[in-house]
Amino acid sequence: MLLEHAIPPASELEQALSAEHPIKALHQWIQQGTQTMDDAFRAGAPVEELVHCRGKMIDALMQVLWREHFENSDHPIGLVAVGGYGRGELHPHSDVDIMLLIGSEDTRHYGGQIETFITLLWDLGLDIGHSVRSLSDVEREAKSDVTVLTNMMEARHLAGDPSLFDQMQAIVSEESLWPIQDFYRAKLSEQESRYKKFDNDAYKLEPNIKDGPGGLRDIQNINWVAKRFYNVGTLSEITELGFLSEQETEQLLEGRALLWRIRWGLHSLAERGENRLRFDLQRQLATLFGYEDEPEQPNAAVESFMQDYYRTVIRLERLNEMLLQLLREAIFPVENPSLDTINERFHIRNGYLEVSSADVFEKNPSALLEVFQHMQQRHELDGIGAQTIRLIRAHRDDIDDDFRNDPVNQQIFLDLLKQPVGVTREFRRMNRYGILARYLPEFGHLVGRMQFDLFHIYTVDQHTIAVLGFARIFTVDEGRKNFPNQSEIYDRLEKPELLHIAALFHDIGKGHGGDHSKIGADMVADFCRRHGMSRADTQLIVWLVRHHLIMSLTAQRKDISDTQEIQNFAEFVGNQRCLDYLYLLTIADTNGTNPSLWTSWKERLLYELYNRTTRYLRRGMAQGLDAEEIAHERQEKALDRLEYSDHSHAAIRQLWEELPTDYFLRHSSDEIAWHTQVILKTPEDKLPLVAIKERARRGGTPVFIYGHERDDFFAHAVITFARIGLSIVDARILSSKDGRALDTFMVLEPDNSPVESPERREQITKAMHSALLNPAHVTEIPKQRIPNKLKHFDVKTRIHINSTSDNRFTVVEVMTADRPGLLARIGQAFIETDTRLHNAKINTIGEQVDDIFFVTDDDNQPLSDPNVIEHFTQRLQHWIDDAQE
Repeated sequence: MLLEHAIPPASELEQALSAEHPIKALHQWIQQGTQTMDDAFRAGAPVEELVHCRGKMIDALMQVLWREHFENSDHPIGLVAVGGYGRGELHPHSDVDIMLLIGSEDTRHYGGQIETFITLLWDLGLDIGHSVRSLSDVEREAKSDVTVLTNMMEARHLAGDPSLFDQMQAIVSEESLWPIQDFYRAKLSEQESRYKKFDNDAYKLEPNIKDGPGGLRDIQNINWVAKRFYNVGTLSEITELGFLSEQETEQLLEGRALLWRIRWGLHSLAERGENRLRFDLQRQLATLFGYEDEPEQPNAAVESFMQDYYRTVIRLERLNEMLLQLLREAIFPVENPSLDTINERFHIRNGYLEVSSADVFEKNPSALLEVFQHMQQRHELDGIGAQTIRLIRAHRDDIDDDFRNDPVNQQIFLDLLKQPVGVTREFRRMNRYGILARYLPEFGHLVGRMQFDLFHIYTVDQHTIAVLGFARIFTVDEGRKNFPNQSEIYDRLEKPELLHIAALFHDIGKGHGGDHSKIGADMVADFCRRHGMSRADTQLIVWLVRHHLIMSLTAQRKDISDTQEIQNFAEFVGNQRCLDYLYLLTIADTNGTNPSLWTSWKERLLYELYNRTTRYLRRGMAQGLDAEEIAHERQEKALDRLEYSDHSHAAIRQLWEELPTDYFLRHSSDEIAWHTQVILKTPEDKLPLVAIKERARRGGTPVFIYGHERDDFFAHAVITFARIGLSIVDARILSSKDGRALDTFMVLEPDNSPVESPERREQITKAMHSALLNPAHVTEIPKQRIPNKLKHFDVKTRIHINSTSDNRFTVVEVMTADRPGLLARIGQAFIETDTRLHNAKINTIGEQVDDIFFVTDDDNQPLSDPNVIEHFTQRLQHWIDDAQE
């Protein structure tokens, strides 16, 4: 080993033991070795040597301390390294797992020796995991817990009685202790549980490199099962047996080396046993490993580093899946297997699709796509046989330009997108086996590519497959239940495969610099041309990719109750065909980006935009929209819901006479009915009214506030929400004709959950009612701690001032970093500058907000004086900056 010099001499250990302060001296010895190795790591030393070097350093320490404590023991005892330490692999803050093997069942024979020894190790700052076991303990605990057995399978004798170690190994190696089939099932179950725990949304953004999918545990799991089955210990020994190919071994070793390097860096930077790639550490590691940002791409370094990481774990996860399947086939042999021939190239054996011979892909390259056709048509199959997967991996590089331009292959690819079932499943499988990236090289550029923000929780390739999946969800029972109206639209599509192609290509231009929508439109145009698609179909797909964000942006940023905005959008879309495809693609893209983004409000906003645009297109662009007619329809539906209420139609109509048309355009008939009920049953002297929906919706809890309007009404409401720990994810601000505020807020608890308990609803109601009745008491905006996840993103504040198309309002767009209490501070700026708020569109996107406010001066006139606008902007900037501190 080249790094033996990094271990401080053992002679210094002996000196440390006899020093005046031995614990301090021993600790310095450890620190010296740790620092030397860390310096070597930063200088580029091979991490494979470093992890074993640290293992040897701890070995030396353990052996010296053992002699000091147990050399003259009257009873047999031995020291054994287990787990990762047993393999001799230690990172700077890895757990040092040891087992003290005792020859007697009674630990009292060892007096306080064991306790003193373990306490010393803790005092030295080592992360010790220890157990004390007799041989009967070993047998009993290994038999009852596969994790204990696995730990002891990797045991290594360190010191003490070697015969105890030999007996322990004999016990652990006994096949009847854990028969191989039971062992396989247990380790597979462990892995599945691990995936469930470490493959959620949070871990997608900040992955665990040890326990997450494709992490170090996946490599170890292959080793453990192979060791138990073949009785061999290392990857090289498994390769010599012929179970692993040299290429597979190389990929496993390269992947392990990268993960080890990252893990060493994590431990070094965090100064503890950190195995999670936290946001702050992602940037630091990218810099440490020499990645650099690019002009106009401030996140290029961290995104390139993370792409290398994700590509590695994707490769390891795929290898793990294939190799465990190969082991399963060997461990669970089937006598007289059933064989169902499909054609000369493929057959089905025991529920798995297999090639008929090893040279199928060499003789007929098109079979590399055909295999997914068969899986798509036979959804009852358990999967593809492991040896066939291995052959697919071996031959995927045969997919070249000649293959891509072959009309047979092009037709198979298009047919895969046209099928009524199995589209998402097989494209996910094609991505997993690397075929999709070979057939579409532009897609290969997306594999493992992440975006350094809180908004996109998937890598771009995973996101793309997720969007394809949501584009198909309208065809299954669950989708038809959750999206009934959208499913009807999907059923009307003349060619659903055009939506699928748009989903596959909508983000394909990412990572090239520039406008990804425009780049992607050029790429998909080339795809359509190569695949012989008609001019009309090509134009639609290209248009969808080029403008796949427009509908979401319009719903989020524009006042879609404004007839002019609907007209503008309808004229941009042009026809119902484009609108139908765009609407479904927008829903799929939103859900496939981050499921938490799909709230009931966002769903209704998009549906409202779709319906109003449809109405405009059907009436003809010349005839336009009738806002009053839409409002009347909503009123009639709300009346139906109020049929059995305690309020007369006359009272209801009288209230509605005071409400602006915009109110009925911005709220659903259900909301109108709810608001009407709570307003009519609240006496005038009990205002302001604060009502909270008992049943929370997707994305938050609606809070409706009705009372005498004041210019500070909004500000005091949002300050109060901040004071009681609620975050606002959306808001609708309206005024009645007789000067009443009609404000609705969608709120979440600090953990992003909706308000659940009646007690909490009562607390919110009382706090808000008191604050609005006594505005003088609502002064100081509470300072709240910025969540850690928001601290690591540099979001520049931008404020844009414009006017609405009818010049009724000034539109203030604020783009800045998301911070607790931000809206409260913006509200304070409105109070200071006598700015009146009429409507707001609150939009939080990951770590940043894009909020839009429709305001006037206190005479209800848009802001026009440059000096007034400058003063307003300055105060707004001041209060936003206050939120960032």
